Amino acid sequence: MSDAKNAVAVEDLIKKRRYPEAIAACDRLLKRARGKKRDVLEKWKGLALARLGHRKEGQAILQDLHKRGRLEGTDAIGILARTWMDCYDRSGTRRELEKSRDLYKAAYAAAESTHDRYYAGINVAAKSTLLDDERTAKSYRRRVQKALDETPEADRGYWHGATVGEVRLLGSDFEGAAAAYRDAVNRFPEQIGSHGSTWLQAKRLIRALTTGARVRGLSPAERARKADEARQAADLIWKKAFSHITDMPPDEAVSKPPHRRLRAYAFDPSLARSMETAVMNEITLGVPWETDAGHPTRPLPPGPVGEYVEVIDFDPASGCFYDPIDLDDRHLLATDGVAPSEGDPRFHQQMVYGVAMNVIDHFERALGRKALWAPRLVRDEEGRVVDEQYVQRLRIYPHALREANAYYSPDKKALLFGYFPAQTDDPKVLPGGIVFSCLSHDVVAHEVTHALLDGLHPRFVEASNVDVLAFHEAFADIVALFQHFSHAEVLRHEIANSRGDLASGTLLGQLAQQFGRAIGNYGALRDAIGEVDPETKKWRPKVPDVHDLEATQEPHARGAILVAAVFDAFLAIYNRRTADLLRIATQGTGILEPGAIHPDLVDRLASEAAKVSSHLLRMCVRALDYCPPVDMTFGDYLRALITADVDMVPDDRYNYRLAVIEAFQRRGIYPRDVRNLSVESLVWRPPRGGGIDLKPLFDPDWEGPKVVPEWRPTQDRRALWEKMNHNAYVVWRWLTRHCSTDYAEEIGLALSVDAPGSFYRKNGVPTAEVHSVRVARRSTPRGDQVTDLVVEILQRRRGYLDEREQRDVDARIDVPDDEPDGDFKFRGGCTLLIDPDTYRVRYAITKHILSEGRLRRQREFCGGENPALRATYFGDPERQAGQREPFALLHRAT
Repeated sequence: MSDAKNAVAVEDLIKKRRYPEAIAACDRLLKRARGKKRDVLEKWKGLALARLGHRKEGQAILQDLHKRGRLEGTDAIGILARTWMDCYDRSGTRRELEKSRDLYKAAYAAAESTHDRYYAGINVAAKSTLLDDERTAKSYRRRVQKALDETPEADRGYWHGATVGEVRLLGSDFEGAAAAYRDAVNRFPEQIGSHGSTWLQAKRLIRALTTGARVRGLSPAERARKADEARQAADLIWKKAFSHITDMPPDEAVSKPPHRRLRAYAFDPSLARSMETAVMNEITLGVPWETDAGHPTRPLPPGPVGEYVEVIDFDPASGCFYDPIDLDDRHLLATDGVAPSEGDPRFHQQMVYGVAMNVIDHFERALGRKALWAPRLVRDEEGRVVDEQYVQRLRIYPHALREANAYYSPDKKALLFGYFPAQTDDPKVLPGGIVFSCLSHDVVAHEVTHALLDGLHPRFVEASNVDVLAFHEAFADIVALFQHFSHAEVLRHEIANSRGDLASGTLLGQLAQQFGRAIGNYGALRDAIGEVDPETKKWRPKVPDVHDLEATQEPHARGAILVAAVFDAFLAIYNRRTADLLRIATQGTGILEPGAIHPDLVDRLASEAAKVSSHLLRMCVRALDYCPPVDMTFGDYLRALITADVDMVPDDRYNYRLAVIEAFQRRGIYPRDVRNLSVESLVWRPPRGGGIDLKPLFDPDWEGPKVVPEWRPTQDRRALWEKMNHNAYVVWRWLTRHCSTDYAEEIGLALSVDAPGSFYRKNGVPTAEVHSVRVARRSTPRGDQVTDLVVEILQRRRGYLDEREQRDVDARIDVPDDEPDGDFKFRGGCTLLIDPDTYRVRYAITKHILSEGRLRRQREFCGGENPALRATYFGDPERQAGQREPFALLHRAT
């Protein structure tokens, strides 16, 4: 987009009152703007800051432009004048009022339209009245009246009528002013905010007209008459025009609902056709209440199109667009949305939106910050990434594919759901009936989790070892699995049916039942703790085996082992927390009598299960900030889980951490680099040499840009993304200019010119990428605040399948910057958790770029038994479009 178009786009954002986005756009464009283009962008930024309430910052920018003679336009000069009026309102300093009046004079001189003339002129007249300058006030009052009379009828909006009233008020025609104000208010009742500011100005002018120089020298009786006249004038104008201001309904921000209630399937449509499960399969989700992004008083646009997601219901197979659902329709608000239905596309749209927002809400609560999607990568003709663009909304297509598939597309930043005819003889599924993957609660939650994880760790889609894609699948399943426990009706139903034994094959431990049956599988698509016997067609528990992991390579099957380990930990903690309840209910035996258990016991067991699942889910999500940035393994995730929980809950009185360690151990999941599986050994460590003082990154006396560690939870998401990019640049600048090579080696990097020849270089020096600098802010159960800066730094080397070729390239000292790529990319780096109060690195989670062991293992993985499949997942996604959709193939093979 050209600079001229960018400036127009910024102006459009300001007109739409999307001030944070306008400020972020100006900051981005100012980096390369020069001359007059820079002046225009600075003007827009100053306007946006002033209107957003950052008066001092906006005033400083606009004042500088005005001094240099570069502030053009009545509106811009008027905004600067208004900032000085704000200063006067706070201080009462006459000089600030005079500055405001003089600027409005300049704005009047620059006016080209009748609107600009009466806008600037009435302000000159009003400020002159406040300054007791009756001569100037009268002169400009006449000019304003002339401009008002010349205004075409079509252009006479609210402010035209309000200005008519103010002209009459300045002439002490209180009756006429009241009539004009009333007419403007009645014609434009929706502009309630403008009504309030008009009334405040009227009160200010009434006081000025009846006090000050106008009463000096008068007798006490005359002064009393003037004061009585002011009270009568104010009362007259108030009653005739502005009495509605205090009687108006509460502001939208106060009265809006905390949640939007939307009906959905707890599992999928197949359970709605069974007498046993229909009663609990329909649930009502409480999702965060959204309005039109950037317009808090406007309804949520149909689609729905919210702050985080945009539902687009286009079916490419039939070329059909389905009408988007309007969730703010009063009938749908009254009925908690559309009733669950397989045949209504509006419910499909509602379902994907509701589940997606529910998952996003869980993530944000666990991480203590707003969720951001992975940026859109801009590529050159050769496929190289040359820029990154902010992605506000994840697109969701409920009917994108006519096949048994659903996947997250990192390239499109979208979720694509398929539909297909069932191919099964399972009596619970209609043969040939259409199965919609978008109606499976588990499938939707699974795909949204893929997108959220990609926003946090974009390199986790590059399969450098057998665990990477398996972790992506497992983590998405873990989130989908624990979603089951957040629905109270479902939880109580299953606990009552299983008599409190959640290890007995309840629906809570299964995923995507209808989808699995429709493609010929018995039971769920993936089952966390058991499986259906192919001969008896009955569910049976899985017996943990420490050797399963060694014998399993396929990502879903391998990921299921991690899911089972987490679920085993859940069961262990749940059984411990409910043991006392069972002892009470059984008079100490712990063995329940045959028959249904008491409803009160069901409620108490459900409450404990919900607490445990909520804690474990938060534990699993928080651990993402404690993971290495690349080459993820299950063992790394175990260490991340334990470290994150130690930070959050130092006193582990329910032994959550021991339960997790034991469950992982039973499934054969161990970290490579620990001597034992104690909590103390699993917690990540700070850098080996004791670390480095990173205060220069924050110190205002240090030359260069600074890290901005403060992220407000309510801050605009684009502003957060811009701030994260700024912080990443600051850390990269420090890393490449000031960080010693010794310290770089401690945190897993190599910045010396003597690094192996396989490194990617720029000007002969190994390159480094600071992927992100994000804030992790969490509240502990004791009420303490834990705040860290999470910094992810990566480097890359050329990897070769031939070990001899690798040694030859590494030994070279004359490798040019544009050396051709190797057979694969070998990445390394670190995740640093920095305490912003002490400027010290608390944890350094490294995947050393110089590790020969990792390089060897990745070479073996890349050139293993199935190189074609590994190349599909492992190839360079930055260059080849066919390799940028790993989940499409991965899920199609399900």
